[in-house]
Amino acid sequence: MSAPRSIIRYFTGTGNTKRIAEKIGQALVAVGDTLDIAAIPGAPPVTDADRCVFCSPVYALGLPRVVKRYLAGLPKLGTPRPALLVVTAGNPDHTGWALRHGRELLDARGYRVIVSETIHMPDNWTPFLPAPPAEVSAVRLAAGDELAAQLSREFLAGKERHRPFSLRSMTPAGSWLTHHCFHDLGINHMWSLFRATDACTSCGLCERICPVGAITMAGGRPKWSRKCEQCCRCFNLCPARAIEQLDLVGRGSTRDRYCEPNFKPYHESEAT
Repeated sequence: MSAPRSIIRYFTGTGNTKRIAEKIGQALVAVGDTLDIAAIPGAPPVTDADRCVFCSPVYALGLPRVVKRYLAGLPKLGTPRPALLVVTAGNPDHTGWALRHGRELLDARGYRVIVSETIHMPDNWTPFLPAPPAEVSAVRLAAGDELAAQLSREFLAGKERHRPFSLRSMTPAGSWLTHHCFHDLGINHMWSLFRATDACTSCGLCERICPVGAITMAGGRPKWSRKCEQCCRCFNLCPARAIEQLDLVGRGSTRDRYCEPNFKPYHESEAT
């Protein structure tokens, strides 16, 4: 009898979600599963897996566009497959619609979501928010690892667990504005607010590591496009700290950057 086959599909900006996906993968392999783990976009579709895991960051209370497109485009299953849905967030109370929309999309494709939960990870939207100190990040990462292991155990045991919709630290009006201004308006224009300063060395790293191919080099400087998901990988990983965005309101150029300590970025499919 062949070993159960598990698949994990994830999208990551600066490595937080990849870390969680890998921790869950380790738990699945430990019980004898064969593992297929790949990054969105570019990950092959899910077809014959016995267990399915989907991991995504939360952007402005929702899922990134690239994740929603991937989930909506999954082949519809004839037989329901158990699924684990995990989102990572700088504030778990700001999960908002991410889990709800993820469950709806997976339900429509024939998946049976057993566990859907948020894992608290360090903030990486450093153009606008301060990066947590290293000691705070270390504590959050360790707690995230522990929760990922716990969710894996519950998923394998078939124990239902779903985080309820919650906006405890936001008003309904504030949450509505945050979500819709970003997803319906901001995401289509915020790419144009990125710029490279004179500190740019024309190394081209930003172009090579953009997970959605939104950056091209022109005249030795990066140019962003509408494909940008605002994952801030380019901003946080630029070796010269030459990329700016939202500087007038967020003072991002003066902030520390953040990247998961073990993250090695790749274009499109993140090598594991």
